[in-house]
Amino acid sequence: MSTVTYLDIFKYFLYIGCTGFGGPLAVIQQMRTDFLKKNWVTESEFDQSFAFIKALPGPIAFQVAVFNAFKLKGFVGALMAAFLLIT
Repeated sequence: MSTVTYLDIFKYFLYIGCTGFGGPLAVIQQMRTDFLKKNWVTESEFDQSFAFIKALPGPIAFQVAVFNAFKLKGFVGALMAAFLLIT
């Protein structure tokens, strides 16, 4: 796994927040592709987290972003992802 910085989280979720379109499943697939390409999570980790998140109520793309950012950089990373995704 590569080392993820707060700047990486900031830039990535600002990018997704500004350019993500096509509905929540398209945004999730883009996050999955990018996370795997950047080696931030493994394929099985992302798939397991997505399966868990689908059982929860609420906006699914937002929850996937916050959950994975929390796994990468804790509470501050999750807060950054939440704010930047809806920007």
